[in-house]
Amino acid sequence: MKIHIIIVILFLNMVNYVNAQPELQWERTYGGQDGDWGHSIIALENEGYLLVGTTASYALHDNSWYYWVAKTDHRGDIAWSRAYGGDGLSSGNDCISTLNNEFAIAGYTDSFGNGNFDMWLLKINEDGDSLWSSTFGGEFSDGCNSLINTADGGFAMCGWTQISDDAGWDFYLVKSDSLGNEMWSKSYGGDGEESCFSLIQLEDRGFVLGGYTSSFGSGNSDMWLLRTDENGDSLWSRTFGGEEFEACFSLTQISQDFIIMAGVTESYGSGESDAWVVKSNIDGDSLWSRELGGLDDDVVWEIIETNDNGFALTGRTNSIGVGRADSWIVKLDENGDSLWYQSFGDLNDDLCTSIVQNADDSYTIFGNTKPVDDEILWDDFDQFWLIRTDSDPNLIGYENRLSLPQKFYMYPSYPNPFNSISNINFLLPKAMKITLKISDTLGRNLKTLIDGEEKAGNHTKTVDLSYMQSGTYFIILESTSEFLTQEIILIK
Repeated sequence: MKIHIIIVILFLNMVNYVNAQPELQWERTYGGQDGDWGHSIIALENEGYLLVGTTASYALHDNSWYYWVAKTDHRGDIAWSRAYGGDGLSSGNDCISTLNNEFAIAGYTDSFGNGNFDMWLLKINEDGDSLWSSTFGGEFSDGCNSLINTADGGFAMCGWTQISDDAGWDFYLVKSDSLGNEMWSKSYGGDGEESCFSLIQLEDRGFVLGGYTSSFGSGNSDMWLLRTDENGDSLWSRTFGGEEFEACFSLTQISQDFIIMAGVTESYGSGESDAWVVKSNIDGDSLWSRELGGLDDDVVWEIIETNDNGFALTGRTNSIGVGRADSWIVKLDENGDSLWYQSFGDLNDDLCTSIVQNADDSYTIFGNTKPVDDEILWDDFDQFWLIRTDSDPNLIGYENRLSLPQKFYMYPSYPNPFNSISNINFLLPKAMKITLKISDTLGRNLKTLIDGEEKAGNHTKTVDLSYMQSGTYFIILESTSEFLTQEIILIK
């Protein structure tokens, strides 16, 4: 598959505390039995959504993929859906609202254009009728991962391009006018491979691009942040990472002064790969970074700024949940510290790639899931998957999905070391009697946090040791048949 979407996976050690504000909550699946993959969501003024993805189920040609676009109401019920494409492979990767209640969708196609794959920009009206389309690229492979409106009323798209059949990909930036006519295009890269996943425009009308590079930096591949002027001429670039693989999949801008990058790291953190969030100033100087990870693979696919000046992330986890991979939401404060997380999934693979915050502070995420029907695993196709949570976020009726943990387990406490309060996260595969205690290094019980029956699921308990002296302590989690212990360090 020519599209450069890396499916990587995730989890996190973090706090799970919130002020619950229950609102309307639901989940919806859409699609057929030939494969459907959700990529992007935007919230509409009427509290509905526009969904964009890739469909094989609704393609009019055999062995083809089409752009899939659907408009829903506030409950996720579809008002209309359309498929756009030709006799080949087309993938709808991003969408934006434009003037007059119209929309622009971008991705890639080999059904039209000049080469193997080309960027494809499609403009539709509020009823899904096609208004015009344009392709961009050369003889070889080109594609779009991110699309934005520009200050002059046109569009900018970023992704990848190839200069020859055996060459690696480079960053690719295309600027068009409001009718999709190309104004200019630029590529950036070295002898290795680069791909751009996210794009923002600054106040000076220049651009910042985020992705990965294997031509520059410290290791296998690094996060790559590149800034241009308004004509696409490079001003500077920065790499972030260690000896292993790093990539940026999403950018967001805070006022005009700071940039948040989110993606994946294999060089840092606690798992095989961890979700990674990096804050820089507008000149690309790193200010802080956060690794969010568990014992397995972790990734964040999209990050947004939230109404309280914090951040919300979505992506995929292999470190928690019941399936081979689950979708998740993570909430961070403005300093990048974790506030809570929630995972969603079945016995099969699940992934969410796009997130919006609603007016009531709830969240809606979009991606794809493999359905489970009477405990039959359907490995051969995915369906579009839309989830709306409340702000804490729980999903009404979600207990009907097979969402129980598979083992008795305690994750590393967070934060650790800590100066007063830490949070203990543990999993129970079934309802059982447990004790959760804090002891000193001599094994003396200092505090009993839980002593009794607890339901199955994911639990978080906050411990306050502000009255204790600095030192090493132990968390002890015990059932009738299993015993877990963990060291924590109090520093005042």
